[in-house]
Amino acid sequence: MNEDFDSIKKSLKNITKNVEKGIAKSIINWKFNKEGKAPPDEDQLEAISKKVTDDANEIIRKKSKDIWHSIKTSYKSSEREDNDKK
Repeated sequence: MNEDFDSIKKSLKNITKNVEKGIAKSIINWKFNKEGKAPPDEDQLEAISKKVTDDANEIIRKKSKDIWHSIKTSYKSSEREDNDKK
C-alpha cells in the first residue's frame, strides 16, 4: 500500500515539474517574441526553464518556512498573552 502511495506521489511530482517547465518555456518564448528577439534553441530553452523553475521553487520553499515560523511565533505569543490574562 505504501509503495502505491509513493509511486503516485512520485508521478504527481513529475507531472508538476513538467507543467512548471512547460509554463516557464511558454513565458520565456513570449518574452523573447515580445522583445523581437529570436527564441533560444530547445536545449537552451530547456536549461533556462529548469533554472527558472528551480529558483522559483527554492524561493517558495524559503518563504513558506519564514511564513510558518511567523505563524508559530505569533501563535506562541498569543498563547502567552492568554495565559497572562488568566
